[in-house]
Amino acid sequence: MQALSKNEKNITVNISGQVKMLVNPDDYYSTLAKFMYLTDNGVWVTVLPFGVEIVQSVAVPKGKSVIFAANRYWAYMGGTRMQEFDQTFALEDLQLYTVKAFYYGKAYDNNTARVVKLATV
Repeated sequence: MQALSKNEKNITVNISGQVKMLVNPDDYYSTLAKFMYLTDNGVWVTVLPFGVEIVQSVAVPKGKSVIFAANRYWAYMGGTRMQEFDQTFALEDLQLYTVKAFYYGKAYDNNTARVVKLATV
């Protein structure tokens, strides 16, 4: 968290409530289980430190995690393209459309994210 809270010029930045932890879906429940406990009332509670949110992503390799501050990215929507899909005869009486969206994102600096290895305990 300390590494994410400083930019490349060593100036402190506010990342409170903005930190996300991307994990592979295979690692999601084992990672989440490390932050769960059973209360006296018999209710399972998940408590993640510093308000970190765990998010599943198939783009992250198994056994690794990407931790990043969401408010330290520029995100751009490049546009949306919709067209009729006419490559199959399987749907004779229906019209099928495809929609593609194009996005681009760039980190403010190299301290915005970290790739870490997940502990196997």
